[in-house]
Amino acid sequence: VTNDVGQAHFTDAQIKLKWAQVLEPANPNPANVLGHIELNQALADGSKLLKGANYAGAEQKFGQAADAAKKLNDVKAQANAESWQRCAGDLDKAFLAKQAGDAPSEVSWLEAAKGIQEVSGLAGWLKDAQNRAAGQATQAATRRNLAAEGVAAHCAVTTGTMTALPFRADAFHLVTSSLAIH
Repeated sequence: VTNDVGQAHFTDAQIKLKWAQVLEPANPNPANVLGHIELNQALADGSKLLKGANYAGAEQKFGQAADAAKKLNDVKAQANAESWQRCAGDLDKAFLAKQAGDAPSEVSWLEAAKGIQEVSGLAGWLKDAQNRAAGQATQAATRRNLAAEGVAAHCAVTTGTMTALPFRADAFHLVTSSLAIH
């Protein structure tokens, strides 16, 4: 079908048939076209949400992609979408653990996500969480030692870097140091 300037125009049925031939060349079925479009759109939306750190939204979109793949009887696409759904769910739980200040749980969820899919930036986030978890463990051990010595009520445990301690310049009369890198 052409218009008065020779441009081609296609009916919806013709477009669906063409997409069906592209998506399933061996057995084109126009009814599956919308399912493939839904699957691909949900995967694209999930990926975009994942890159934007909207892990709960990504988990939902990957779930929609898995449902669309299931309707198409596409086992491989369904497994892929479900894998991304689990990964996004684990990242969401890691994000919530980070917000709660629970670095050990955050590390556990990040390691679970890492075992499912490759995610950009995950290695750096995991290393940061591991460092915070180690710091939390060190602080807990220090607090236990202070309590064992009976001086916990007179002490505060603060973490900082050697080059930027979180105190005013005139906060102390005397400072001692041990186990520091010189």
